[in-house]
Amino acid sequence: MRQQFDQLTAILKAYQDYWRHDSFIQIVSDQLPWQSQHPALADWLSQCSPEHIQILKQSPSQCAEALSSYIPELHALQKAAVIDSIGEAPHLTLSRGLDSGVPGRKLEQIRQMGSACIHNHHGSEWLEWCSGKGFLGRILSSQTEQKVTSFEYQQALCDAGQHEADRRGLSMQFVQGDAFDESSKQVFNANQHAVALHACGDLHVTLIQRAVDAKLPALTFSPCCYHLIQNEHYQPLSELGSKPNFH
Repeated sequence: MRQQFDQLTAILKAYQDYWRHDSFIQIVSDQLPWQSQHPALADWLSQCSPEHIQILKQSPSQCAEALSSYIPELHALQKAAVIDSIGEAPHLTLSRGLDSGVPGRKLEQIRQMGSACIHNHHGSEWLEWCSGKGFLGRILSSQTEQKVTSFEYQQALCDAGQHEADRRGLSMQFVQGDAFDESSKQVFNANQHAVALHACGDLHVTLIQRAVDAKLPALTFSPCCYHLIQNEHYQPLSELGSKPNFH
């Protein structure tokens, strides 16, 4: 992984013109921030039809092939970004109605996340971080019959999730709180496997820090929205990432 980290860092730094900016700036300025530095790519993009763009969005390999003329190391970037699988988790069979109220695509994400968590479970209970209504927690509770503590900021979601869990007889306890407040440490204990699906920005960073401090046996999460951070600049957690040449 050290080798992968070094390679990814080198490629990302080499092409930082493309990503070190607010991606929505073009909407208000009608100008790509890197257009003058990379005119050939800008011209190619301007000639792409909406239909062609949709095709490329649906096929990462085809998109990479099309862009490789402008970004020669794109295939190397794709290869370096692949991490070896820990093994395919078994398909979960959910009890009737457990998926009630969950949209199809989100349900598939939750099902796969739940399967991966259970397949690699360590601990005797669960902590569902930024739980929402506890859709993931329902799967974990019903499949393992272990306690789930679902931590969520919005009280209305806690109330709705607790009502549904109680109705189904699931061992779930919803706790309302602010993930960034020191009081959130109180929901952690050393028996928990902490999980989080779509923990935005510093929410997943805080989860990592809290889990390490509490010496949790396992942590499984799928982060998103990396730009939603509290500091002006991203704060690396690893010693390697904190070195000046990686900034």
